Amino acid sequence: MASAAALACSALGRVVGISALEKIVQWPADSISGALISPLGIATVGDTAREYGIKSVTKPVVAMGIMLAVEEGAIELDQPAGPEGATRRHLLSHASGVDFDSRDAKRPVENRRIYSSAGYEWAKPLWQETNEAIWVEIQS
Repeated sequence: MASAAALACSALGRVVGISALEKIVQWPADSISGALISPLGIATVGDTAREYGIKSVTKPVVAMGIMLAVEEGAIELDQPAGPEGATRRHLLSHASGVDFDSRDAKRPVENRRIYSSAGYEWAKPLWQETNEAIWVEIQS
């Protein structure tokens, strides 16, 4: 009997080689989840409703969402955002002056790059408000 991952990948037109989903189910972990999205559909393995604490991995996801919104013309990178004088571009490039875990300005804008989770926490809702429909689709 074929594994769920193998069946899902076959349904999406996998022809040769081991798929990403088949690799995921082989990981030595207590819990795994994965999704393969293609023009033919979505195949999943594991508990896709489970929430994982992925920490800094959210930064590229938020950045990608913002850049998609920029590409679509829904927002602009140079719109004001964050502390006074900062823009979305500053928040994404860690140049807004906010500290790692606080929205308080530690430095002036563009004075120094400070790795900032707070900057991304600030950027995410600004994008979500503009692109709620896209955000709902990404989360589901």
